[in-house]
Amino acid sequence: MVSATSTKRTGCPILLLLQLLIQFTAAVASGIGSIATLRFDPVVLHDLSEETNRTISLIAEFDRDAFVKSGFDRNHSLDENVASALTTVEYFNSSSLEDTNATLVLRKDFQVYGNLIGKTGVEVILTTVDESKTSSNHSEYMEVTNDGQGNVISSTLDVWVTRNERGKFLTKVFVATLVVLITFANILMGCELDLNVVLETVKKPVAPAIGFFTQFFIMPTLAYIIAQSIFVTRGLSSFALGLFVTACAPGGGASNYWTILLDGNAHLSITMTFFSTVASLVMMPLWMHLLGKQFLDGYHPEATIRVPYTKIVSSLMALVIPLLVGVGIQKWKPNVAAKARKIMRPYIVSVLVFVIAFGAYANSYMFFLMTVPALVGGLLLPWCGFMFGCFTSILLRQPPANVTAIAIETGIQNTGIAILLLKFSFPEPDADISALIPVIVASFTPAPLLLGMLVHRVIKAMRKGNENSANDQEQGMNKESSPLEVIHSSSSSLSTRKSYLPKTESDSTLSTRPMIKDFVDCPLLKGAPPNMTIEEQMEVETMGLVKVVKNKAYFKRYQVKPRRRRQGKTDFRARKRLTVQDKNKYNTPKRRVVVRFTNKDIVVQFVHSRIEGDIVEEVAYAHELANYGVKVGFTNQAASYLVGYLAGRRLLAKLNNEVALKQQEVGDKYVVEEVGSENRRAPVYNLDVGLARTVTGAKIFTVLKGVVDAGIDVPHGESRFFGYDSEAKEASPEAHRDRILGKHISEYMAMLKEQDEDRYKLQFGKFLAAGVTPDGLEAMYKKARNAIEANPTRATEASGKREKKPKLSAEEKLTKKEAAQAKKREERKARIVAKKAELLSKKEE
Repeated sequence: MVSATSTKRTGCPILLLLQLLIQFTAAVASGIGSIATLRFDPVVLHDLSEETNRTISLIAEFDRDAFVKSGFDRNHSLDENVASALTTVEYFNSSSLEDTNATLVLRKDFQVYGNLIGKTGVEVILTTVDESKTSSNHSEYMEVTNDGQGNVISSTLDVWVTRNERGKFLTKVFVATLVVLITFANILMGCELDLNVVLETVKKPVAPAIGFFTQFFIMPTLAYIIAQSIFVTRGLSSFALGLFVTACAPGGGASNYWTILLDGNAHLSITMTFFSTVASLVMMPLWMHLLGKQFLDGYHPEATIRVPYTKIVSSLMALVIPLLVGVGIQKWKPNVAAKARKIMRPYIVSVLVFVIAFGAYANSYMFFLMTVPALVGGLLLPWCGFMFGCFTSILLRQPPANVTAIAIETGIQNTGIAILLLKFSFPEPDADISALIPVIVASFTPAPLLLGMLVHRVIKAMRKGNENSANDQEQGMNKESSPLEVIHSSSSSLSTRKSYLPKTESDSTLSTRPMIKDFVDCPLLKGAPPNMTIEEQMEVETMGLVKVVKNKAYFKRYQVKPRRRRQGKTDFRARKRLTVQDKNKYNTPKRRVVVRFTNKDIVVQFVHSRIEGDIVEEVAYAHELANYGVKVGFTNQAASYLVGYLAGRRLLAKLNNEVALKQQEVGDKYVVEEVGSENRRAPVYNLDVGLARTVTGAKIFTVLKGVVDAGIDVPHGESRFFGYDSEAKEASPEAHRDRILGKHISEYMAMLKEQDEDRYKLQFGKFLAAGVTPDGLEAMYKKARNAIEANPTRATEASGKREKKPKLSAEEKLTKKEAAQAKKREERKARIVAKKAELLSKKEE
């Protein structure tokens, strides 16, 4: 107990020593702070260019009473690679100071030289001289140790080094030259562009949707992960922001060139480039708002990211306008377009070489800024983009050409937009430092593409060699049996050929016609085509080298699409599904009901397909409704129903297949029901809509309603009939019935008659001329339906076969034409004579 009290009173000796050291350190720091203050003129140096120097004034103010010992100052740069101080150590004493009232002032000038763009600081250190060495004649100064011992004070000048004028000029020249080269390259691409293929790609945007997902969702996410793991952990916020901005940029124009060189889908690449550039107007600000602000550490507190909308729009114009010029050349100057296509690929290769070589020279300063983290991050982004774009498109079962285009479009970014965003948002040198990552990304992008192009070329050469060897083997096998492959290169072969000729009275004369029978057993002419004459065989026989040139369309890889496909009139994929026969039903064609609309008519055909073409079983036209009491309105809903009903009843009459059905009102739900076993099953047809839009309530489904009401079994649902409620999932036969019987037309006619009678007479003039009133419209359509049911046959068929006009011979046609011309001449002469007589009579009066 006593010992404990004694310990508490006296205290621990180690603790006392520690307190003494802390108090001593604090006293030294306080003493140095009261001796002198350091400041610079100018306060900061933010406009120092590369390879230039600036003079900085150092002002040190000392307290007169506190300044006892002599001292020296030492200035050095914190990063000698960015900027360096030309004067390092300078000694001074009290005699070299300016004496003011209460202070001593030291004014010294030193120079700072800019080596490379970046941010650094020039640190000025002021220290005291050891007393023992002050009196000596040796200028030996106390060293400033890293542990802070010694009587020392320091201050740092903030230095920013920017690019010099020469580097800026080279960049401007590079950009201007690149704009001209890329514009011409886009014109060459337009000469090979097919707008129809581009429109097909837009109509079925599966591949562009995949490219949009990989471009604006996978790439920014990937860049954020790389930036957080490589740059942010090392405090490289500028590099992190540059990488993220690059990933958020749209696809670059170089993707189109690489796609062409790698035999990808160039039309898809151009389409994705256009739409990704348009989408970047929204997606770039969105990603900058969501994740971009996290990388602003180290910038000015008020720094904001500004998206260069003008640059994005100008990129669109630079892509679209030259392409349209190329398309115009292809249309109006096809010969020029053909020559342009020949030089396009070599020109694109030369442009890419220029971009890599001159771009590296113009931005050579960036090679000194590159670090291992910057190289790793810039390499991972494009290469991972290629990989993810390729795997995503393969998983979604895209063809190889689309896989190539999507992978390239994903991995190649428009680094120009990324660099411009950084330059718009931040001052130098922050913008140039951040722009290092887009440049590194652009530099590493061609490496895998060049390797892929080399492998692609090697594979193509190997395949071509295999094909040539296979052709040579085939020619060797046919060499003995075909005269077209015989090669005669010497005069001895000529004598050999002559030995097969029969002996005649004159060996110097070669006559082929009398010797046809003697050439039958000639081995050199065996295998010749049967339709080849003897003269042709002899001409082939005497040639030096004859080889079949595969220049016909049959041998070409590119096959021309069918005419109606090129005109956009037939969907052959849908047609194939409608016409292909079932494998287990031999020689049983699939039948279909074809409905087509024109401006003035409706055509309904019952068709089945054969090898030689489509066989039309029966047809009905809307203009035939005039025979059943409908004089006007041949393209409305009521006429659509009636022409479908007419076609169906006409087909059943032709097949002599009266299907017994339960009588239904127009518009009721239709179900095929057989009554009794003596009736045949209703024929089954599939609806062929062609290129018409299958929207709910369309007239094509009103035709379908008329066909099924007539007794034809057409598989269908009710969701496309007029009046179907998509929310309640219920059909409305009443609404459909009113539409079929023209209730909406009669209501509109009555309303228009009351409001504007002149317009009513103008719009429904044909109805009024035919005696059709709003009240009698429904009765007219019901009457027509009953008339069709009573007699669906054609009027010409009812009265017998139509008499055919006799065909005229060429002489008769010419005589008829001359007679018509002579009649016109006589009538013209008669008019002239009458006119003269009239003028003469007027003159006499």
